Amino acid sequence: MPPALDTPQGAAELAESLLSPCGDRWLRTRAVAARAREAAAAVPETERDLLVAAAWLHDIGYAPELRDTGFHPLDGARHLEALGAPTRLVRLVARQPGAVYEAEQRGLSAEPAVHERENSPVLDALIFADLTTGPAGQSLDFGAGADQILGRYEPGSEAHDAISEALPYLQAAVQRTLDRLSTVLGLLGFYDEFESRPGQPNGSIRDAVRSVGEPDEARLVAYLDAGHVLLDVMEGGRDVLTGEPHRHSAGCSSLYTDGAWLWRQDLPHYVETHHVRLPDAFLDHVRALDHRMPPLVTERFAPYCNATLPLVGWGSAVPWRATVPVIEPRPRLVTSKAEFDAARLAGARSRPHGRWARPRKRRG
Repeated sequence: MPPALDTPQGAAELAESLLSPCGDRWLRTRAVAARAREAAAAVPETERDLLVAAAWLHDIGYAPELRDTGFHPLDGARHLEALGAPTRLVRLVARQPGAVYEAEQRGLSAEPAVHERENSPVLDALIFADLTTGPAGQSLDFGAGADQILGRYEPGSEAHDAISEALPYLQAAVQRTLDRLSTVLGLLGFYDEFESRPGQPNGSIRDAVRSVGEPDEARLVAYLDAGHVLLDVMEGGRDVLTGEPHRHSAGCSSLYTDGAWLWRQDLPHYVETHHVRLPDAFLDHVRALDHRMPPLVTERFAPYCNATLPLVGWGSAVPWRATVPVIEPRPRLVTSKAEFDAARLAGARSRPHGRWARPRKRRG
């Protein structure tokens, strides 16, 4: 039985089947879905899958085979309705950024999917994800996103007038989402492949892998390695892409923080080995600190920590407590990738038969 359309997996499969031949449209859809996952902490836990599903499906109306009215939010919503998708998912796709205003311009506001109201943190977060993602999947602020959308249309056209009229509403939705996100820590490296089901905060690691890393990748890795240890977990794991052990295999799911972001202990491995993409906001944050780990002011940090830990399955660790008002970064010995690889190679050479035990002597 195929997964439901209001789940990230089911929505992604449908979106790929319709938009993968559409070049940049498919690239941007994947980026909007990733952005929605980053914003999922701004909506109730029970609605996070719905948000990500709507992000995957919000542009399916651009698929040539679905074109009917030429108004992609409505064409996409009609297709979902025909497939028996949940009403709320249909409504979210129909009421994406500026859709209501443009529907009025086109004389389509009487359509039920457009007319029914949906004012919620989920719609706010969907607007945020869409309007802060550029045409090539790059992250934008609201102003740049709005300018980019307006630039697609001729001044005086229905779409241009609709977006212009919608801007105050859209800006308010983006700000509400930012306000909600400001109460939790940013999340890094919590990928689907580390858990038993999809829909994790950072999506699939396969979507984050790149052929080349950031120019300052080595310093970013050192920063991640230097994080404050929030939870020390006794667990072993291998690289989920290659199946090989790595320098953070022991305790791989331990949690580190810098007071603003939260990540798994093994994230540095995936950054230096697979060059996984890190959010622009995190990169800006680290570079503004000159790649130096800041101290934790415990009174300021605790509310953010307590709001965030349940999002990554650690509600049992709440409330977080500290015995000192300020926690300074602690220098600690960290095995580098080069050192780990060299030690592993040396170990393999000392075991030519691939076993720790010595080979048996032949009998007689």
